[in-house]
Amino acid sequence: MSTQYDNIGASFNEMQKLPLAKLSAYNVQVAVSPFIKGAKVLDLACGTGLVTNNLASWGASSVLGIDISSVMVEAAKAGAISEKVQFEVGDCFKPRVFGGGNYDLVVGAWLLNYAPNKQTMIDIYRTIAANLKDGGRFVGVTPHPAEDPKSHIQKALEARPVGLGEVAVLPLEEVPNGMRTHVLSMLASGNIEFDAYHLEKAVYETSANEGGLTGELTWQPVYLLPGENQDVALDLSEGYWHKHLAVPHFAILVISKT
Repeated sequence: MSTQYDNIGASFNEMQKLPLAKLSAYNVQVAVSPFIKGAKVLDLACGTGLVTNNLASWGASSVLGIDISSVMVEAAKAGAISEKVQFEVGDCFKPRVFGGGNYDLVVGAWLLNYAPNKQTMIDIYRTIAANLKDGGRFVGVTPHPAEDPKSHIQKALEARPVGLGEVAVLPLEEVPNGMRTHVLSMLASGNIEFDAYHLEKAVYETSANEGGLTGELTWQPVYLLPGENQDVALDLSEGYWHKHLAVPHFAILVISKT
């Protein structure tokens, strides 16, 4: 995983300008808003740090971003908005404590989608649980929680064909409990693409429990951006946002640690 993101580097920031990325960021903000104020936060798979910086601007007292790619971390450090934000290279797949642990909130915006199987997902959850204090919460952005990922991927491609300004998930091969996928973002400045996984909904849920997150688990609905912010980055076609609600690209997962 580090190699594919080392090749992408800071150009990943261009992907964050797309409408879908802005929709994702807004939904993360909604999900963390009840408990971000003054929180000590860990951002796993932070990439170039855009979500990390957002968490600080939304009210966190401190945010530590962790990513396996040293190139992405260097780009994140260059873009840090304040001393409240720090970044380190680290492997989220190997259970360990980062920065002393005891976090109020752990965020993983596109973290669990890199787990190729249930055991790896359990290990990621163990990392999350090891870093959360009792009563803390995990907020993740994941692929849509589908019982049949292959079918969902096909429906999404029918609703949102590959094209400029779109984020397309292409099926590569079936794996136990899901699909290995190729994510393609077609931008005017050049394509950004990488491999990931879309596993069954039950894998996300049962792995959380086995990984030490035994509190309440909630899949939150996807909310559209406020009306004045919907027309972002592109001249959006009629019904664009409806397609994202009808066949969602992502979901927001919230789990508490008891």
